Amino acid sequence: MKNPIRSITQALFIIILAMTALAVCQPVLAGQLQTFDLSEGTTIAVGNQGLYVAQTPYFAKTVRIGKIKNLPPNILNGIDFTYRSPALEVYFYDKDAKSIQGSGAYRGVLYIFFNIDQKEKDLWFKSGPGTITIWHYNVQSKSWATCGIYYSNDPHLVGSSNNEVTRLTCTAKGDGYYVLAYTTTEAPFPNPVPTSMPTSALEVE
Repeated sequence: MKNPIRSITQALFIIILAMTALAVCQPVLAGQLQTFDLSEGTTIAVGNQGLYVAQTPYFAKTVRIGKIKNLPPNILNGIDFTYRSPALEVYFYDKDAKSIQGSGAYRGVLYIFFNIDQKEKDLWFKSGPGTITIWHYNVQSKSWATCGIYYSNDPHLVGSSNNEVTRLTCTAKGDGYYVLAYTTTEAPFPNPVPTSMPTSALEVE
């Protein structure tokens, strides 16, 4: 006959493990922005992209994050790259739920990441950031800039103890949109004024 106390203890242990796993890796539902506390060691996954909290920032305390299939057309004028859909939409807030201005509030401790497949990994090692990189659209300055990108298979950053997941990563630059983008030129933005250059989205599950 089974010991009921032992069974209850085992059930509670399983529940605690499950709650711990959810706290470390928090998935975001598609098609909406969700708010999360910025807790050290947490990975906030949005499909194949997301945010990793290496250390709790001093100013930024919460984040609203989600994915967007197609970027607003008005921010794509004049750019010359192809981005992988969906893009990442991110907004940071302080302890009073006020928007944070300036990247110094969270730089160096918050990491934007994009999981990459073998084809993208090969492209990175062949051509580097001149061909594949992370771009950030700053909603305050209404401008695009590259996001100090690097390749990582660090198990703490990629969320995999056996390094099965590989990522391209950069430190968070601020509110706005982040995309993994491809270009065949060294200067993806040769013309800062609006042009008719096409920009397309490649759908990735």
